[in-house]
Amino acid sequence: MNRITPQRLTFDRFEELIKEIGSKTEANLHIGNGFAVGLNLTSLLRYFSTDTTPIRITDLRIGLVRSGSARVIFNLIPRHLTAGSLVFVGCESIIQMMEHTPDFNFAGVAVTTDLLKVILPGNIPSSLSGHLQSFVIALDDDGRQTLDRLFHLLFDLCSHPSHPKSAAADLVCAILHFYDHVYHNHQRYDVEPKSHEHELFDRFITLVNRNGGTERQLAYYADCMNLSQRYLGTVINKVSDVTAKEWIDRAAIAHIKVMLRHSNLPIKCIADSLNFPNNSFFCKYFKRLTGMTPAQYKRQ
Repeated sequence: MNRITPQRLTFDRFEELIKEIGSKTEANLHIGNGFAVGLNLTSLLRYFSTDTTPIRITDLRIGLVRSGSARVIFNLIPRHLTAGSLVFVGCESIIQMMEHTPDFNFAGVAVTTDLLKVILPGNIPSSLSGHLQSFVIALDDDGRQTLDRLFHLLFDLCSHPSHPKSAAADLVCAILHFYDHVYHNHQRYDVEPKSHEHELFDRFITLVNRNGGTERQLAYYADCMNLSQRYLGTVINKVSDVTAKEWIDRAAIAHIKVMLRHSNLPIKCIADSLNFPNNSFFCKYFKRLTGMTPAQYKRQ
């Protein structure tokens, strides 16, 4: 079967893909109204990571690495995941699986923003409010066991056809609040709080990722952050050893690759949607950074 995935992996499209590949039972996966919970997602991982093409997700996800390790890129930032890692990935994040060990496995939940507003009306935890795009925390044994039990409770409850929907919603809330508690505890006891320069870097990366390749000039981001281009460029290079322009280009190329590989848009329409002055400039930009033309990449 050809692997056909969309530019944006919406919750509805995720459910369709699960039905197509027939891994729902193997993954111990339940898909509810606005949420999903899985206890053994190895088979799905293999399906969605047959290459390193980045995918943008539209829901938030909280997971627990149960075994093995993986190298992943969340919103341009490389992350090394190991057993016991709690992983949070926010809405509109770009995920790129680079490599993983054969025994890599994780459990997790996905929650749509619509459900989040329904089950936590006016009381959405600050760590879920949208300012945080991704986070990885190493849990201690107690935290790991607690989160694993919560995932199992939710799955076991939902396995019964006549399960009370309100109880499932309450368990989803419990998982969200548990994550928020762990996150804030981690921030409170972090012996190395982020410097002002690291905070600026985080803001910069968030802006770059949210613009999805439509803004490719450092001047735009400096204006958004009320900083001079020279100062912002110096800070980004100091914190990351990568120039600000390279971060901007990485985000643009990641977004372009998603659109080329997973949409039916003509190349000219992609160029127009990303504010390139013309198709020729777009093709030269892509080839300079990837070594191939958009058409060559699309045919791969």
